[in-house]
Amino acid sequence: MSMIARMVRLGVVADCRVPAAGLTVLARAASGAGLGPIWVSDRAPTGPLRPDQLAVLADSTRAGGCALAHDADCTLWAPTGPPPAPRGLMAGAQPVVLVPAWPARSLEQVVSAWSSAGGDPAELVVELPVSIGRTRAEAAARTGDWFGPFGDPTVHGLFGSLEDCQDQVASLLEKGIIELRCILPEADQIDVIAQLSAVAVGLRARGGPGSPRSPAPPPPAGWGSPPRP
Repeated sequence: MSMIARMVRLGVVADCRVPAAGLTVLARAASGAGLGPIWVSDRAPTGPLRPDQLAVLADSTRAGGCALAHDADCTLWAPTGPPPAPRGLMAGAQPVVLVPAWPARSLEQVVSAWSSAGGDPAELVVELPVSIGRTRAEAAARTGDWFGPFGDPTVHGLFGSLEDCQDQVASLLEKGIIELRCILPEADQIDVIAQLSAVAVGLRARGGPGSPRSPAPPPPAGWGSPPRP
């Protein structure tokens, strides 16, 4: 078995604000990038999907071999409510509690409350607004009112360059979170998916849920030396 693996499971949200043809392209791109499942929600503003959207999405995911998941598959943790009762996670089972994104959310507080209730962070599916670009400026250009109901991705999402997002995923993995539900920006979704496919790739032997991150590599020899005359 290869030691290279995706350390966190990444799924993308099928957003009802995207035309049916766009959902077909999104599903094909996510399937080709090895992301999954495609999440369907009944919650505004990303859901519910219209019948035509749901039909093309079902056909596209079936053709691409990508699973569909639904909010109803999980227990929803209401933003203003206490954590639901932990049910325990059987070996090999999927996370069962969906933590939706909302503007005032603090993942530190969410994980702390869940752990205090006796839950394993691996039981949580964490919903995140995501904007990845080749630079932070490009990622910032892809944000806006689209993410308004979910909060600023720079605060509790995945935001910035590929390297920035890799570091953010590593931080979530360190907390024990193993599944992310990604809300994509309105613009350039295919490019974001292509970069998203690489943010959680790592070495099985060097990381895992709850494991501390590896130290950053040292700077190149001579880095920061005084300029030559």
